[in-house]
Amino acid sequence: MTDAISEAMSDADPWRPDWSDPFRPTTSGDDEYESMVQALREVQEAVTRSRPTPTAAAEASAALRAVARLMWPHEVDEDEQIAGKRWSTPGKGHALAPALHIDHVTETTAVARVTIGRFHSGRYAMNGGVTPLIFDELLARLANSAGRPWGRTAYLHVDYRSPAPCTRN
Repeated sequence: MTDAISEAMSDADPWRPDWSDPFRPTTSGDDEYESMVQALREVQEAVTRSRPTPTAAAEASAALRAVARLMWPHEVDEDEQIAGKRWSTPGKGHALAPALHIDHVTETTAVARVTIGRFHSGRYAMNGGVTPLIFDELLARLANSAGRPWGRTAYLHVDYRSPAPCTRN
């Protein structure tokens, strides 16, 4: 499949994305789904930054379970889900990994930036497991682009020189 066809297919309907990653710079998502994912990221960050009372924790648990119940009737298999396949938006519509903003892509290089909040940190620095998560996301997308066959990461080794700070690109 050519890149132009792949790009057209992935952009055809953002509510029905497929596995065809056009791998190009990201744009800000501006629809109901992206708003929901951003709200989830805000909840993750708020929970991380909080020390709630038992009452507040119980109320938050009830509210979060109510949100889960809203989503249950819309459950689909992995090929039909939206999360992880919103290729043009930072984070691909997935809330686990930090939102990766891809700025530049060629057949052999990619430049991206990410801001880490406290949800992905520990002791005032980025959690060590987040670094390979970011590398894997960007490098796998690059490896699977430009007409190359789809693959998986077999091995990723990261040497740490110093803690990565949070809340900066």
